Amino acid sequence: MAIVGDTGNGATITLATTGGTYAITNIAISEITVDFQDTSTLSSADFEEKLANALKTNPELTVDFIWDTSSTTIPDPGSAAETVTVTWPLRAGETTAANLAGTGQVSALKYPDFANGQLQTGQFKVMYNGDTGPTYTEGS
Repeated sequence: MAIVGDTGNGATITLATTGGTYAITNIAISEITVDFQDTSTLSSADFEEKLANALKTNPELTVDFIWDTSSTTIPDPGSAAETVTVTWPLRAGETTAANLAGTGQVSALKYPDFANGQLQTGQFKVMYNGDTGPTYTEGS
């Protein structure tokens, strides 16, 4: 089977309670990791001995967008938890796009900087909190 790639053009993020429409320029999803505890003893040889934690770290989303000064919906850090869904672009032949969905909260908001000749952009971050998901669903 041939490997078919895609660009991020068409990806979206939905904050179920906050709502809002953002002119998104980038969505970055941090890695999900598992931490390890050192279980080495004085009789260990060659390498440390490690034990994986039972829980994974939650991914954080970083969303860059073009600031709309007429928008009344600005992500609010510390607001109530809500369903957060990142939807991949729909690929050729698919009827349902892949997505990553779970409960999360806005954890940061960066207002735009102001400079001649530069577009006003903002950034917000969302931390999945693990109450539900996040769960990746493949496109079909």
